[in-house]
Amino acid sequence: MADDLEKINNIDGFDYNTLNGIIKRFSTKGRVFANEAQFRFELGFVIQTLLGDNGKVLVEVRPFDNGGDLLFANKRDYIDLVIDYPSKGKIAIELKYKAAAKRKGNDKNPGCAFLYKNNENGDQYLFPQSAENEGSYLFLKDVARLETLLEKNTEYKKAFAIIISNSSGYWGEHKETGWKNIELKDKKTIPNKVKLSWKEGTKHSEWEGIELKNSYYCEWQDYIKKHAFPIRYMILSIPPKDNNNN
Repeated sequence: MADDLEKINNIDGFDYNTLNGIIKRFSTKGRVFANEAQFRFELGFVIQTLLGDNGKVLVEVRPFDNGGDLLFANKRDYIDLVIDYPSKGKIAIELKYKAAAKRKGNDKNPGCAFLYKNNENGDQYLFPQSAENEGSYLFLKDVARLETLLEKNTEYKKAFAIIISNSSGYWGEHKETGWKNIELKDKKTIPNKVKLSWKEGTKHSEWEGIELKNSYYCEWQDYIKKHAFPIRYMILSIPPKDNNNN
């Protein structure tokens, strides 16, 4: 999988294009993952292959601040992948791999799963998950956490948030109106210094609002295009503290 990708010899050589190139390579191969854990494993494996002896990939890292204290109190607030270049710095990557919400089944597919056929890698089913509103909120929480990480721990030089989904409710139109502030619609600019939350009176209105330090432009790309439920993805680059787009 990594044979035709460029080696990553130093931390400056790892950027948005590096990640985008790896994911596009997965896409070209028609690689559909069973779940987020499998996606994380295979992405980490390819990155480690490209790193060689120049660095190492760590999984589910609980980061510290500059003072040596745990940065996030919740033990579930780990960083999915950390790329460690010894004496050079670290890169953090957060992942979300979301299938569409539950749909009606049939005799051939009573489990309501989404089937993606692939002669090279074998057929793969994606099983329904929670609604797009919660997935969008959790993705933005990842982004906010990465912003805090870059601010509070100077070992981390870069950070990226990735989301992959087969639900058009993430990038396209949807019927609900209560979560407009947190949607990840294609070509939308997510504002900074604004409390992103659900509309008052809705089911999730008591969930904590999110305020980002930077604004972000949503640009979704095709992953698996020719399917009744196409898969798309988006990568956000988190600006370092000194480059915040205030």
